[in-house]
Amino acid sequence: VVRVGLVSADVGDTNVGHDLVGFFAGQRRSARLVEMFVYTPTPDDGSAWRAELVAAIGEDHLRFIGNASSDEAAALIRADAIDVLVNLNGFVKYARNDVFALRPAPVQVVYKGYPGTMGGLGVHDYIVGDETVTPLDRAADELSERVVQLPNTFFLTSYPAAFGHVLPRPVVDPSSCDGGGGDACRGTILCDFNHLYKVTPDTFQSWVHVLEAVPDARLWLLRLPAEAEANLLAAAPTAVRDRIYFTDLFPLQGHLTAKQECDLFLDTFTFNAHGTAMDALWAGVPLLTLRGNSYQARVAASHLAALGLADDLVTDTADAFIARAVELASNRDQLNTLRSRLVDAARSTSRLFNTASWTADFEAAMRAVATVHRLGRPARHLVMPKRQDEAVDPSIDEQIAATADMRQRLWAAAE
Repeated sequence: VVRVGLVSADVGDTNVGHDLVGFFAGQRRSARLVEMFVYTPTPDDGSAWRAELVAAIGEDHLRFIGNASSDEAAALIRADAIDVLVNLNGFVKYARNDVFALRPAPVQVVYKGYPGTMGGLGVHDYIVGDETVTPLDRAADELSERVVQLPNTFFLTSYPAAFGHVLPRPVVDPSSCDGGGGDACRGTILCDFNHLYKVTPDTFQSWVHVLEAVPDARLWLLRLPAEAEANLLAAAPTAVRDRIYFTDLFPLQGHLTAKQECDLFLDTFTFNAHGTAMDALWAGVPLLTLRGNSYQARVAASHLAALGLADDLVTDTADAFIARAVELASNRDQLNTLRSRLVDAARSTSRLFNTASWTADFEAAMRAVATVHRLGRPARHLVMPKRQDEAVDPSIDEQIAATADMRQRLWAAAE
């Protein structure tokens, strides 16, 4: 048994906490070839998410280190005889990089909460990735860690457990428009639900070009933050300004259903949509991205590759992005076909949203990095093969059914 410690401030009602809930529920039921411990610096937030996570992790495997000094937290990890320690916060809020600096575990890994290399910190042996987000031919230039590539997707989600109640919207036949309004008669709704600090001038200019080329298209953004609305509208040409509109954030339980009204998600370039992209894809909204030159700029391409849609929705230049966006926004039949393919892949054929599959892949990767150390070898790039038992992984529908009671508790508490 390999003992893995996860250091995370997200044991509660946070975006990463939502992703962890299905993982721990599945890991607790696994064959326990990997035993998980969690070290969290944040106290109980009183949320239903925290309660579900604690129940799944097990109180005997959850350690609170919020008041612990660096030495005290490191001593606790050593006492638990952790083989692999995983940093789920990186440089974000409540991070405990001070603990990793003391090397309390023989193998240390960075993943999830911070999307990228830890750079000169020099205390992480591996970063978790896949062939799209962390291509090995770019690793020496972009990363200070060695890469452990997962076989299907690097991205952990818990959509079957947390959002299994969200059903994809049926496609709309544009030929059914009778001139009386409704979905069949409206123009194409383009969207981006990212934080607006990700919208660089070249990204926004690309969106403007699409609006200029598709007269009946509208662009839907969130007030995230509200101050950005006036700035972006001021930067937009007068001819398209009245076709850019903003809405407030939606309540968590219903936000995916609301976002299904979008026809095509236009990604940001320098820093892609990550979890936001997964929201759109689970909701059945096709997403167009530009594959960039960094980890942060290749995440959406990784998602689409896992869905088998890279050839349709991943571009490599801004001009190609604009041309493909115009093509799709002008052709509802193409969009409907893509939406149907996306829903089939997300809910059935792809591993992107299969939390149980990701859990088994991650456990195999943690055993592999621990084995390299136990053999006395230095950290090296590891490309994990597809598991021979992958075919028996629970399906998405089976995971939705298995977590129905948990989902009911989570959303009953939100009402």
